[in-house]
Amino acid sequence: MKQSRQTGKAPAGHSMAAGVPALEPEAFAEAVQPFVEIGMKAQSEFLKLYGRRARAWFDWPGKFCACKTMQDLTAAQGGYLTTMQHDYAVYLDGVLRDAMLEQDELDEEDEDGSPERETETLHREAA
Repeated sequence: MKQSRQTGKAPAGHSMAAGVPALEPEAFAEAVQPFVEIGMKAQSEFLKLYGRRARAWFDWPGKFCACKTMQDLTAAQGGYLTTMQHDYAVYLDGVLRDAMLEQDELDEEDEDGSPERETETLHREAA
């Protein structure tokens, strides 16, 4: 796109210069805030998952060395895989639940205009 040397702006006839509304910084921050909050929750859940998986990984050599028979080794491997499956299920459940609850809170409001918190309590108790 060619720019005018004097003003540094695109020529008036160019399609990129046609009425693009400027977004106020405060309005932008309000528009992006729900996505940032969901991202922070997802990051928090990821760090919890990372900690659980690192702990399981560091515990594995001790469990491996304690095995005396092939059945013990198979049981230890099965336990490790079951724990891994559980950890990832908890992670996905937490991320998806938080993302869905955030959307529900935006959609559902009480009479006084505040977000409804009862749904979040019920879902967390069920988990």
